[in-house]
Amino acid sequence: MCSSDTSINYPAQPSYGEGMREALEAQVALLTGGKVGEADFRGVGSLEDLLPLEQSIREKTAQADTDILRQTLLGGGSKETYAPDGKVIVGYEDAPDESGGYKIVDTSTGTRQRPDGYSYDWGIRVIDTKTGNVVHEENGEFDHAPAPYGSATPIDEAHMERIKKDVTQKSLEKKDLFSPEQISTYFNAD
Repeated sequence: MCSSDTSINYPAQPSYGEGMREALEAQVALLTGGKVGEADFRGVGSLEDLLPLEQSIREKTAQADTDILRQTLLGGGSKETYAPDGKVIVGYEDAPDESGGYKIVDTSTGTRQRPDGYSYDWGIRVIDTKTGNVVHEENGEFDHAPAPYGSATPIDEAHMERIKKDVTQKSLEKKDLFSPEQISTYFNAD
């Protein structure tokens, strides 16, 4: 507690103009790499010398922001592959195979809940490995059967896999790209 006879000596406060002048002198010293008062920027160099460091930091933060936005919009489970510039690499990232042939890519997005139950969004893309062009693409949706009583998941996983195989097989048979034996081999490879 203070008694009424206690006096406090406050240090002299600079005026608004003096404070502004001192701040501007410090900013100029930072820009030029000089010294003003107690602000010594000679060891740091000019602000222009710091630009490469700032540029690197800005690029890294912009990439981090872009990655966070991509994950937010696409979700963490996206099966897409991205080039360093952020563009989606469609199908595959290897160079096209000069010998020719086709690559089958599963583009299914998976199970989603609807007000009336669950559905599965399936998709298939066939890529010509010689040209890199998509020669066939199809997708669709089918309803899930409910899971058996006491199951850990709300959907019948075996039923989903059978339907997915069936619709994918029918899609591949629509184009005369594969023989029935090749389609069978594709499904038995799993």
